[in-house]
Amino acid sequence: MVTKASLRSMVVVVFLVVFGTGALLAGELYVPGTYETIQAAIEAAVDGDSVVVADGVYTGEGNKNLDFGGRAITVKSENGPEFTTIDCENDGRGFYFHDGEDSSSLLDGFTITNGYTNGSSAGGAHGGGISCIDSSPSISNCNLIANAVEGTEIGGGGIYIQSGSPIVSNCLLIDNRCLGNSGDGGGMLISGASVLIENCLFAGNSCPNHGGGGAVRSVDSSATFINCTMADNSSPYPPVEFSHDSVITFSNCIIWNNSWGIWAQIHTSSSELSFSNCDVDGGLGAIRKSNGGTVIDNGDGNIDDDALFVSGPLGGYYLSQVAAGQESESPCVDAGSDLASVLGMSIHTTSTDEVFDSGIVDMGYHYPAWLAVEIKIAPETLNLSSNGRWINCHIWLPEDYDVADVNTNSILLNGQIAPAQVWGNEEGQVVMIKFGLAEVQRIVEAGEVELLVSGELVDGTKFRGTDTIRVIDKGSRGK
Repeated sequence: MVTKASLRSMVVVVFLVVFGTGALLAGELYVPGTYETIQAAIEAAVDGDSVVVADGVYTGEGNKNLDFGGRAITVKSENGPEFTTIDCENDGRGFYFHDGEDSSSLLDGFTITNGYTNGSSAGGAHGGGISCIDSSPSISNCNLIANAVEGTEIGGGGIYIQSGSPIVSNCLLIDNRCLGNSGDGGGMLISGASVLIENCLFAGNSCPNHGGGGAVRSVDSSATFINCTMADNSSPYPPVEFSHDSVITFSNCIIWNNSWGIWAQIHTSSSELSFSNCDVDGGLGAIRKSNGGTVIDNGDGNIDDDALFVSGPLGGYYLSQVAAGQESESPCVDAGSDLASVLGMSIHTTSTDEVFDSGIVDMGYHYPAWLAVEIKIAPETLNLSSNGRWINCHIWLPEDYDVADVNTNSILLNGQIAPAQVWGNEEGQVVMIKFGLAEVQRIVEAGEVELLVSGELVDGTKFRGTDTIRVIDKGSRGK
């Protein structure tokens, strides 16, 4: 919850006026506005730049097998993975990191689907969606869906990580596969690396023919999983598998309802697994240990109770909660190790009513959530032939939120038009915005049009709201 700020006594606060109508922000390269393909924009970028990709489905050369080339840049979508898809069309992968990229190389906000690699693929067979070799990028808010690798001794249907120390956060790995006669890691294969994996969902991944790690396989690596869910993954050998002196830490995770042919759901071979505040199907005692593998139970926070998954707005792994209208309360609610705010989960949710997590963090993956705001666009009828200057917008935040906490730099109309002016009426608790009319005219067509205004509060909470206006052209009036 955002507290009231010291600006309460002021009637009108002028937040910031930094954007010129129609001007591109320095250091931002737009696809397809300025560059036809994502790779073209990447190659034109220099360290510190951001490649911003508009909503759409991107296919073909220049929009797959994407390579940062060692650049310290950000490649991000305008409005998130729900709106921006890289479709590899079963020929190649989404991204290939191999030039020593570090944490200043950021990938943010894409769905990567239909990736397919094999022994003849550029960059090798590993990593159907993303391959990361000797590199340490930050990968966040990406959906790896229905990607595959095929061949002998291959892996990482969704993501392959070899060496390096990447961070993977707020990602979905769903229905990825490791095909062929041998291979591991339908969702993710980690080899000789040190990885931090936060708030990720592994579901429906598989190695249908041979191998283990339908969800994840680690070899000679260290990995920390925080607030991750691994459910409904499958492989002939254990779907969650670690070997060759791996050191693995699970905190606030759910591992449930995975299927396997032999041994167990989880297997440690000559590796150390540590669990804190986790819900593990069958309990820690059911984990198979071989070749000196060990399991550490860090206290009484670990449980073996049905997580009670329910379907919600963005998927099937929300937690049943009475407050959201379900009959039963998941044992994973308020069962984590620390406050949701401390772990960065207070702007995410496990609840089907999309209420942010608060207090003690819930176990498992948290879906993204937006603070719903009321907006009003004026005029209600926009003439494409008008020579006016402005479109006006008012934003009202929910009760207990303060307009003084709006990050005015973050406000966008339809993910692409920045305000020309922004004011905050503290007494009326309303944000008032002017967008350039000419810019809006370029992105709308005649008819009923829904406009989306989004932004963030200073604490990172994302908000959005919509309003519908009528768009006409001068010649159509009266018809």
